[in-house]
Amino acid sequence: MGKDHRRPPPLHLPRQLPPRDYRTIKRVLEEMIDTIAVLERLLFLADKAGLFRFDLKKLLDDYLGDVQLVTEFATHRQKILGRFFDVMEGIHSADPGAEIQIVAHSEGTVVTFLSLLEAMCADAANRPAWLPQVRGLMTIGSPIDKHLLLWPELWRPLEGIRWNPPPGERIRWLNYYDYGDPVGFMLDTARLWLKLHGGDGFAFGAEDDFGYSRYYLPGKAHVDYWDDDYVFGHFLSRVVDPPPAENHYDERPKNAVGARMATYLLSYAAIALVLWGAVYLLYKSVAACIGAGAPPLAIVRNVTGITLLVAGITVSARIPRLTRKRSLYLIGPALFLGAVILYPLLVEPGVRASMGGLFTPLGTDPTAAVLMLAAAVLALTTFLSGAFPRGGMKPLLIVGLCAAGGIVASVVLGDAEHGAVWPIIPAAAAFLYLWWLAALFFDLIFVWQRYIRQAKGLIHLHKLYRARSAAAAAQR
Repeated sequence: MGKDHRRPPPLHLPRQLPPRDYRTIKRVLEEMIDTIAVLERLLFLADKAGLFRFDLKKLLDDYLGDVQLVTEFATHRQKILGRFFDVMEGIHSADPGAEIQIVAHSEGTVVTFLSLLEAMCADAANRPAWLPQVRGLMTIGSPIDKHLLLWPELWRPLEGIRWNPPPGERIRWLNYYDYGDPVGFMLDTARLWLKLHGGDGFAFGAEDDFGYSRYYLPGKAHVDYWDDDYVFGHFLSRVVDPPPAENHYDERPKNAVGARMATYLLSYAAIALVLWGAVYLLYKSVAACIGAGAPPLAIVRNVTGITLLVAGITVSARIPRLTRKRSLYLIGPALFLGAVILYPLLVEPGVRASMGGLFTPLGTDPTAAVLMLAAAVLALTTFLSGAFPRGGMKPLLIVGLCAAGGIVASVVLGDAEHGAVWPIIPAAAAFLYLWWLAALFFDLIFVWQRYIRQAKGLIHLHKLYRARSAAAAAQR
């Protein structure tokens, strides 16, 4: 195939990412790896308890292994594409007049797209006989855009598309993706690439990209497409056998209200519950040590007021490690400010006096003393996290544990008739572990929402790709 000098030069991102972006990416990946490792252990316990079974590690390992084979090993890639061609030729030989509908999932969508493009790039004499028989393509959980953006060299040999059928014979392509799927997303970069390189063999517009929230468990959403009758019914009715107007599959796949709630409200509520439980364990052990009793409602209010302070510190300390968007930095301080306002309203005066007893000799109001200590913990944690970015969760936990230890010591030593102190030690260990777990899960959910559901990183790369494409077109 000769080189066509009229075609535009290969497109690249207009600039490299600055070092601070690479540092942010590194931190985000480290936080995700740590959290997924913990989540894998919790899923193992859920499996043993008979609740449900989901092997997250296997799903991610299998997907990354497939990606590496296709993108980095040319010999293996050609063997995989060769098998695709063999299957298609076998189908065509068995029934030369049959229409072919392709359903592809995950990395299989990349293999399918590469194979179809390779067939379209062939001249008329060498073009596969089965190509005109392909009438429909359904992609689910497709990472094609990620491959176009991250491995541009993979697609350069396929820029000389020669097959341009009439509109009625184009391959009708529908793409489906759930927002909880870490692999699949919209394919706007694929549409732009086809537009730039004459990919008229596909009928694939923005209206053929269907994103939704239908599956309840993030990550597992990548395989839940196979159990979604509506998604397959929608493709069949739109492409394979167009239905009458009253067919209920004619509407795009709708969101499941429960799935959206599970993703946003329930996920953060679960983190709040873990953090509340951590504070409750420490609170009860200290109360038992000093013999302080309270009605259940009062305990709930006291623990909630203290938990809000811990949550404000945690969120304020973690968000700057996970994103460079400065407007999101305000979420943590806003939560902390709300906690400062609610703390004296929720926590009983006697509890506030005990917690701030360490500062009584200084003539400081106990309530104000605790709030100033919380602000100092937040400031010191933020400083240490910025000064030692490789410290991960350590600055938050070490500074927080020192402050909590001081408050506990103040409460216990303020009661001359306190009981045994040793039960506080395992409670403090449980508090620290659950606090660490809640912070880890906050990191994962925040990253998931921003970089998976909202795909901010992929959208940013697409904007750079589009800008570079427009610049190349202007030069021509």
